[in-house]
Order: sequence, then C-alpha cells, then structure tokens
Amino acid sequence: MSKFSGEYPYDDYWIYAPIYHQKEGRNYACLVSKSDHNKRTTISYAKYVISIFLKRELEEWEEVDHINENRLDDVLENLSVISSVENRNKYINSRVYHTMVDMNCPNCGEFFTKNIHDTFISKNGVFTACSRHCAGVLRKKLQMGMLIDFSKNVIKIYKNKTIA
Repeated sequence: MSKFSGEYPYDDYWIYAPIYHQKEGRNYACLVSKSDHNKRTTISYAKYVISIFLKRELEEWEEVDHINENRLDDVLENLSVISSVENRNKYINSRVYHTMVDMNCPNCGEFFTKNIHDTFISKNGVFTACSRHCAGVLRKKLQMGMLIDFSKNVIKIYKNKTIA
C-alpha cells in the first residue's frame, strides 16, 4: 500500500491508495489528515482521481461513472461525472439481469417463458401453467386425483439482460 501526499482539494491529507475492496469490486483511497491522524475518511479512488482533475470536491449529488463499466479502470479517460439520478437510471436500464425460465405447460403443452419470480418452481409440488385457464384445469384434475407429470414443466433457467 503506497502512501503519498494528497493533491488539491485533498492536500491536507495523506493518501493510501489504491485499496481494493473485494465485496464492492472497486478501489478506494484512504485519506488520513496530516494534522490529526485520528481524522480519517475513505472515498472511491475514481472519485479521488476526478476531484484532483476538476480541482474541487464533488458535490453530494455528483457521482463518478466508469464509461467502460469496469470499476477497476480508474484512469481519467474512463471517468465522467454524472448525477446520482443519471447513475441510478443507467444501472436500472442497462445492468439489470432477470432470471428467466423456459417452460412447457403441463396442461396444453404450450411453450412459454416467464420471470422466475412469476413462477412456482421453488415450491415443491406446485406447477406453473401458461395461463390462468390452464392452471384452473390442472387444479381440477389434481383435486379429482389424476396423476400429472410435472417433470417436463421446466425446460431451462437462465439470466436475461434487460435493456430499456
């Protein structure tokens, strides 16, 4: 871990950087006050780099965006300042993955795809049908004691990137 004197606007601090945070998958800079070693704070290394370039601390509503989406690539050319709202919308619109399930309806045999949260596959003995009508028909068959093969209900489970 390297220690160096901070540049403006962090010139009152010693900087220990970069420190890799495994859980968040990004680098951080630990700032220790030169006058009071008990005064410490931590910011993302990307925020530190862009603050030095802009010669000011970022506002509370400003965040640093990694253009190539690699949070370890903290070179200035890969960084841009965007609002918190823009960053949240970018995450929601381009990085959200849904777990999808390809299925066969146990009643009519029709192929369909659903979000895993809209299915009952996690509950033992419960099936997912292609429609409310087919689900009703299957419930009646089960109540009458008919044996139904649910083993071919789920075909494939996979992650699907949703782009808005």
